[in-house]
Amino acid sequence: MTKKSDKRAAGQGTAKGAAVALKSEQINLRVTAEQKAALQRLAGDDSISGYLLGRALGGGARHAVALRTIKELHDIGRQLQRLADRPSAQREDMDAALRAVRASIDRLAGAAIAEADDQVDAP
Repeated sequence: MTKKSDKRAAGQGTAKGAAVALKSEQINLRVTAEQKAALQRLAGDDSISGYLLGRALGGGARHAVALRTIKELHDIGRQLQRLADRPSAQREDMDAALRAVRASIDRLAGAAIAEADDQVDAP
């Protein structure tokens, strides 16, 4: 065993020193190419394994697209506040920021609809 795998087996070397149960079991799941692509899309920045475990055992994983969009809206809100605080702000800048807000809200609504559809389609 390498030093890195020794640390993992002992539950060390994880983020912020948190102990983690050793994952010794494996499940193989066969899917179509389309199903794999859909899972990758749903998982976003997370791994498919992490996404599936979160959905099945974690009390409902949050949709990665929704989380990114919420962060985007926060950043745009800060930008709008800076523009509003500046008397010399250009109307074009404000319009562009408001269009970005609209696009983010549309993406967030689409993610919420997709998540709801996933829950309805689940057995």
